[in-house]
Amino acid sequence: MPQHERGRGPDPRITLARLRVFVSVAELDCSVSRAADELRQTPNAVRQNLDLLQSAFAGRSLFAQDRRGLSVFGTEVYRQAREMMDRWGALSDAGSSTLRITFLPQHAHLVSAVMRRLRVTVADERPGGDAGGRDGRSDDHIECTTNVLGEQDRSMVVFEENVIGSLLHGATDLVIGPPPRRVGDPPALDRHRLYTSRLEAMIDSAEVEAEAENEAEHGIELRDLVRRRLLVPPLPARSRQMLEREIAEHIADDPGIAARVAHEAYGTKVLVAFGQDGHGTVVVPSDIALPFKSGSSFAGTRAGSFRWVPVRRDGVDLTQEVYATTRVDPGERALRVVRELRAVVRETGLDAAAEPRERPGTPDLARGAAARAAVTGARGPSA
Repeated sequence: MPQHERGRGPDPRITLARLRVFVSVAELDCSVSRAADELRQTPNAVRQNLDLLQSAFAGRSLFAQDRRGLSVFGTEVYRQAREMMDRWGALSDAGSSTLRITFLPQHAHLVSAVMRRLRVTVADERPGGDAGGRDGRSDDHIECTTNVLGEQDRSMVVFEENVIGSLLHGATDLVIGPPPRRVGDPPALDRHRLYTSRLEAMIDSAEVEAEAENEAEHGIELRDLVRRRLLVPPLPARSRQMLEREIAEHIADDPGIAARVAHEAYGTKVLVAFGQDGHGTVVVPSDIALPFKSGSSFAGTRAGSFRWVPVRRDGVDLTQEVYATTRVDPGERALRVVRELRAVVRETGLDAAAEPRERPGTPDLARGAAARAAVTGARGPSA
């Protein structure tokens, strides 16, 4: 190989800034206008960056012909560019004592409460109210920064590739959400169970009272749910995948997705608005439903007209686990935050596995209680 080729560096048109533009466009449904808003650039500037980047690849197209997705080549460029950006972020934070927490919107109240607890604890531990260190902080002070994910990050593919990928590459320190599918060999990640959420349906209060006037808690069986018009997250979401899997395996007379799904949206506000106006029955996990329940500071005036009830199959709740995921041996600061997260979960009663959910007198009570005991007993505080 000639000397000038061996020593040749990367094409100068491939810059970190242009890769960042491409990654933003790719993650926003290939929308130039949305990426321009996020990056605070003009659409023309975004297009120019994309054109220069594409020219560096000998004109190979980064996007599909309809511009609604990435080409095969663009998908590979995106994967490598995303990893490069994660590693750049990790390098930028090298030596920092700040703990970086990434979470989905439904976990904001947990993270906010933990940050408040850490701040109060540090203040209480200062003798006489004075700071413990020269910089005005006690020795065990934990400074946290947060990265709130978008609704689209509830897609399992996006979550696994982007969010867990960022954790593996060192761009974040702790992720709250589904357990990762890949941990490496040897394992590169530690999973710390936080709580169990259950699938819930938003039902008109009058209907609930008419059907179960004397029952302490009402639930809806899966076989009855499939006869309704449903308002649900899209298929890439984990809760929707669980729902479809349960239906496929246990409901022989399922009318099919086209017949039972009235509307799909990642935004729970959208689903609740449609549900309150009678367009269908909202079905989402209990932690996502929490802000929309009567009594919540975020619930609207119409929340009292509806009840959120568990979705069940043969009397047993349909559930899924939520974890805090860290890298292996994350250090005491990250483990302290995990302990505080678990404390907040206990105080808020968020864990659906922490108490019996089967109704007294149902024929499946013993089987349901035994199954739940097996689930909660088999798991330690972390997995």
